[in-house]
Amino acid sequence: MEFSILIPTLNNLNYLKICINSIKKNSKFNHEILVHSNNSNDNTSLYLKENNIIEIKSDKNYGLCTAVNELANRAKNDFLLFLHDDMYICPGWEDVLINEIKSYSHINFYLTGIMIEKTNGHINYNFGNN
Repeated sequence: MEFSILIPTLNNLNYLKICINSIKKNSKFNHEILVHSNNSNDNTSLYLKENNIIEIKSDKNYGLCTAVNELANRAKNDFLLFLHDDMYICPGWEDVLINEIKSYSHINFYLTGIMIEKTNGHINYNFGNN
């Protein structure tokens, strides 16, 4: 099962690279990755082009909602996964998500996560510093 992974970004190339590398490293499938660059003036476009990743680039910062909607309109897969550009995808993520999707008898759903942080998150848990 392949997903279209939607990632809005704004001048956050170092974290975006970590995010995309985690997708490639920890995924079993070749997911479609789409990035909306909200007026980024760093080397985001060059990086995405070099890595054959679809980019929608705006000439101003349209914000998160518009960026995600534009990416969703370009997505080729039935299932969409929204990520922030500073998120890291862990090994086994697909198994958990696919099992959850298969538990439904319909495709009309929206799944969301919760923020887990060392301190000050919705759930506090210390996974270490690196």
